Amino acid sequence: MNMTTTLGRLGASALAALSLMAATTGGAGAQTLLRMATALPENHLYMNEVYTPFIERANEAAAGEFTIQPFPPPFATNTNMLDRVVSGVADIGIIQMPAIGVPFPRTDVIGLPNLTSSSEAAMAALWGLYEDGMLDAALSEQFVLLGFVTATAPRLFTRFPVHAAADLQGRRIRITGRATSDVIEALGGAPTSISITEVYQALDRGVVEGLTTAINAVAAFHFNEVVSYGVENFAFGLVPGAVIMNRQSYDRLTDEGRAALAEVTGLDLSVFIGRAMDEIDAESRQVLVGAVEMTDLSPEELAIWQGG
Repeated sequence: MNMTTTLGRLGASALAALSLMAATTGGAGAQTLLRMATALPENHLYMNEVYTPFIERANEAAAGEFTIQPFPPPFATNTNMLDRVVSGVADIGIIQMPAIGVPFPRTDVIGLPNLTSSSEAAMAALWGLYEDGMLDAALSEQFVLLGFVTATAPRLFTRFPVHAAADLQGRRIRITGRATSDVIEALGGAPTSISITEVYQALDRGVVEGLTTAINAVAAFHFNEVVSYGVENFAFGLVPGAVIMNRQSYDRLTDEGRAALAEVTGLDLSVFIGRAMDEIDAESRQVLVGAVEMTDLSPEELAIWQGG
């Protein structure tokens, strides 16, 4: 490669960087573009039903002070999301605490088994704990916390009837994480880790005999074709996450911009996300009708599971 070509490419890269800076920060009176890394495909259910509506609400509240624009992968992924936001590559991002390996252990309180099956209630409680100073101090050190997020509550779905822990003895159950694995193991099952894209075949062939997952995942992956039973009144723990913002990006907003952002974040955003997730859970239940028999554990058995 000759020197002219090299300089030309460097010049093009520099111009692109300058253009991005101009679009992002703008001059006096210019609208600020906020790049929101989602780690989700544009057509993902959670984008359509949860995060896009939030972005629209925020942009409406901003009244021209800023515009949030979603950036799907590969702009950022679950594993590098924190770094992307803290370094300023992304202005806003959605982090999943387990995926980034960051020590925010107190947020794991919503991961306790059967604490609640309501994402909205969990998000409201988590934000309340944060405001009371009872969560990890690091949540306020590296970034601006805009709100907490989670997904829908996972439940147990199996190929065989489950009425008691004894029914799980030695059964291979596909799990969604460490907390779920601990519960299944304590109940006598055999926790098994398999990629979500391989679970359908594994269930169909008997490689695993059940799984813990959210109802909307049953719908999305057609698991209702390969499982016949589910436990209704026991929800496995929710996974904590958050919408975070680069501190410099936040400071660059005008007073009006920060005030507009405050209107749609904090408790408002946390509850909005939780409520949207609960609605997804409710709407997804139609896939269970006539295909999956949902049963309740007895009070005595439920007490065993909650202590498992």
